[in-house]
Amino acid sequence: MNDYGIRPVTMMFMALEEGYFPHPDDVYNPELPNFGNRQYGMEKTKIFWDGSTDSFVDIRLFYIHRTVGEWS
Repeated sequence: MNDYGIRPVTMMFMALEEGYFPHPDDVYNPELPNFGNRQYGMEKTKIFWDGSTDSFVDIRLFYIHRTVGEWS
């Protein structure tokens, strides 16, 4: 998974966690509040991991409660 920018240990139980879908124009930036996710604080939901419906979502923006060190 490191090839995809995700440390293997970070993946554990992620499918069960809720997060915030980012705005389509949001770009991940660890220096910005909420890593650049302008939708933070809106409705929490889960990503559909079993299909391609949510494949466009940058999970670093979706799971903003994770730390920068959990991504590779």
